[in-house]
Amino acid sequence: SYMRDVQVRGNLIYLADGEVCLQILDVCNPAAPQLRGAYDTPVYATSGSISGTMAYVADSRAGLQLIDVTNPLTPTLRGFFSTPRSASSVFVAGRVAYVTDHTSGIQLVDVMTPTTPRLLGSYTIPGYAYGVTARDQIVYVAAGYSGLQLVDVSHMTAPRPYGAYNTPGIARNVRVAGNFAY
Repeated sequence: SYMRDVQVRGNLIYLADGEVCLQILDVCNPAAPQLRGAYDTPVYATSGSISGTMAYVADSRAGLQLIDVTNPLTPTLRGFFSTPRSASSVFVAGRVAYVTDHTSGIQLVDVMTPTTPRLLGSYTIPGYAYGVTARDQIVYVAAGYSGLQLVDVSHMTAPRPYGAYNTPGIARNVRVAGNFAY
């Protein structure tokens, strides 16, 4: 397996584990983590985001998978959203999933009703879209050789460029804390 992403909620760890897909571990005893459940996504789980009782998994050419994890022992697919190319990362805030889609930029997906996710808007960024996070009305995209791209999503149906920073090397992931992007 090839672990790509980790999300922690309480005593549970959610792993986007490539070909093994979504795994849920219980770490009540950190010295002995226990597998509680798994969901085999169609292609290759590259990233995950947990919101409420849902796990949102960027699953390469299978797009965005919406998985109900109310019962970690039996994760259940509730819906999916096909992206144009290959979903590489996802970040969920409220009812919106921000999905990076390799050469197609970013897709803004309404996930309020998991069985019928729908496209709100999209924006093509320069380069490859890898990692993503969002805060307030700004989406931060790690864009490979195009560095860090910032997108204004105050109008979800018409995202627009907000700013950029040319990072040294290849930008593959991004996190925001306080006034800083890492």
